[in-house]
Amino acid sequence: MEFKNCKRCKAVFTGGGDLCLKCREEENNSFVKVRDYVLSNPHSDLKTVAEETNVDEKLILGFLREKRIRVTDGLEGSLKCEKCHKPINTGRLCEDCRKQFLSVIKKYPVENSIEENVESDIVHKTGSHVRNHENATLSRGRR
Repeated sequence: MEFKNCKRCKAVFTGGGDLCLKCREEENNSFVKVRDYVLSNPHSDLKTVAEETNVDEKLILGFLREKRIRVTDGLEGSLKCEKCHKPINTGRLCEDCRKQFLSVIKKYPVENSIEENVESDIVHKTGSHVRNHENATLSRGRR
């Protein structure tokens, strides 16, 4: 049994994910409030959605990144590419930066398809593969 600390409240818990049961329920309740508000008020901007639902803007941006809520007219441009900071509608990278990243990462052999993982979690899945490959290359060279 693996014990973890909740990334939000730091409580110790077991199970999957990064949040304890209480925080996961709170996040799900926040998601429902945001989703319902955005469906009823599609022209509302990020600040208005946050104020009207009493949900933190960062959490709302997380819902957008994870594709849990659809970008509406009011929320368009709320997300920024993590590399070049151009407005995007979902994910972590704009299309240009995504293509650039894929061209660089294809130079390294990986166990799973990079293209399948890029949109879902670019840093954790592909970054660890690259680091592991570089470490393996370095250790082979030292033997």
